[in-house]
Amino acid sequence: MLIYVIAFAIAIIFGLLADFTTSKSSTRTYAISNNQSQAIHTYALLCSPLSLLFITCLRYGVGYDYLRTYMPDYYQFKQGLEIHSDIGFRGFYFVSQLLSDNPQVLFAITGFILILCFYLSAYLLSGSVTLSLCLLFLSGTYVKAISMISQFTAIAFLLLAFSIHYGKRRLAHGKVISTLLIILAPTFHVSALFPSIILIYFIYSQGKNSRKWLVFSTVFPFVVLILERPIVRVILTIVEKTRFNVYINSEFTGLESKSILYTEIIIFIIMTMIVLYTKSCSKAMKYLLILQSFAVCCSLLQEIPLMFRMTFYFASFNVISLPLFVREIQIKWMRYITITGILFLLLVWFLLYPYPNNTDGFLPYQFVFNIGYTYH
Repeated sequence: MLIYVIAFAIAIIFGLLADFTTSKSSTRTYAISNNQSQAIHTYALLCSPLSLLFITCLRYGVGYDYLRTYMPDYYQFKQGLEIHSDIGFRGFYFVSQLLSDNPQVLFAITGFILILCFYLSAYLLSGSVTLSLCLLFLSGTYVKAISMISQFTAIAFLLLAFSIHYGKRRLAHGKVISTLLIILAPTFHVSALFPSIILIYFIYSQGKNSRKWLVFSTVFPFVVLILERPIVRVILTIVEKTRFNVYINSEFTGLESKSILYTEIIIFIIMTMIVLYTKSCSKAMKYLLILQSFAVCCSLLQEIPLMFRMTFYFASFNVISLPLFVREIQIKWMRYITITGILFLLLVWFLLYPYPNNTDGFLPYQFVFNIGYTYH
């Protein structure tokens, strides 16, 4: 666990330095010129993700699916045998084997893409990475990402697509890039098709009926709760006709967690309260609130095998949405209390569930260059 704490601590320190050098107090208090401040800001931003890239790209056997799924699939793909991965992720197998016979190249490539997408998503949307880095770890998003690599590659693309389109820092041809990323996501994990359709609607709806969507996001979880049984039957009928039918009545049945449901409900309430209190709700915030509503709905339907994994598509947006929401709180002490409360909630949740249960297999940690020596 210590290896993760150190890596994230280093990333967060550089993130804080980047945030500080953009504040007016840095140049006023320490007599730093604007050019010097900008240079420090740039270097800090570039250094911040390095520690995370180091432990993500150079891990060995870390993550539940590392040795159980991706390593066997790597060799099966090499032999021309059928594997269960979707076409986009098969491209990773092809590229990694083109570059080297060492399967670690696959994990280095995917690790780099995951961290880069999460990091850029945070920076482009809110202009800051510090709180997002805290949320990335405490929300369990990171430890799930290094296990369920193909699904979280799709998730990372969706987050980046949203941030490029709605971000504080706009990119040239952003709409085109976002669309391509959204189209690409389901090729890495077909389950990303549903959230991809939602994001495409957001981007091309031009804000029409956004208020109705906001009301819908509040009412929808109650509708799902009331109609839970018939919804479960309908979705199970659909799942039975897909490649995911093997998960029905499998070892994964019953892995649902009420803790996820409670956490997502609390986050949804916090986001809603911020909107009501600040009376400020940009188009991005409205859509992020809707996505959080879907996270709650998916959490309510965990009786369906692996529906808790569908929750992650929407819950992972917390990494970039919460910093955007708390930024709207103008009173400093209230903003800091809100941030502290959110982080404390997630810390308690992480220490009670992901850490002791280790269902994502992120412990023990070992480096690829020192196999056999583990960090607990």
